[in-house]
Amino acid sequence: MLGRARRPAVLAGSGVFWSDAGAQLQEFAEHTGIPVVTRQQGRGTISDDHPLCFGRDWQNVVARADVLLVVGTQLGHFAGYGHYPHLEQLIQVDIDPTNLNKATLGIVGDAGAVLDQLAHETGRLDTDDWVSGLRQRAEAITASKAAMGRSETVPIHPMRLCAEISSQLEPDATVITDGSNMLMWTNVAFEARLPGRQPSMSPLGNIGHGIGYALAAACARPG
Repeated sequence: MLGRARRPAVLAGSGVFWSDAGAQLQEFAEHTGIPVVTRQQGRGTISDDHPLCFGRDWQNVVARADVLLVVGTQLGHFAGYGHYPHLEQLIQVDIDPTNLNKATLGIVGDAGAVLDQLAHETGRLDTDDWVSGLRQRAEAITASKAAMGRSETVPIHPMRLCAEISSQLEPDATVITDGSNMLMWTNVAFEARLPGRQPSMSPLGNIGHGIGYALAAACARPG
């Protein structure tokens, strides 16, 4: 399925983080040339500054793909409930077989183990034009966000707030965002360079969880 795809993409989620499979994810992307988007705890398992990573522009990538490989994430609210009628094939890898009810092909297995096997079984694909087009769109979106980040409106624009905070952060900083609309802005504003630095509230999260997350982060990573 991947070999026949014209516009393949990977959607990587929390299972990649919990399996400590960031290295396998990056190796798979580099070996095949397939672009990757990351969601939830998967953010940072492959760095946002990697040329094949489109972590913050996942909707634009998924909307244009023809074959999607979903690894370690439930297709719930934060993934459009897996409703992607434009796809020719949906391949899903998950350690829990009950999560595989929407895939054309479901693979039960650990994210790292399956990605390692797929990297050896899938050759280099002709994705240069596909990735180049995605990068052009991503750069245009980034420019638009940067303009909002310079906004002088009062009260302060959410993207300006995010831009100011982001400019003061080290790459290994842990960023906690509570629920509601602010989560939408921080998801697109903060780059994920390392795994576990932008803990996700998961599909069961609610408004107010950020207080507990921030306390836990301060205990886990003092300073």
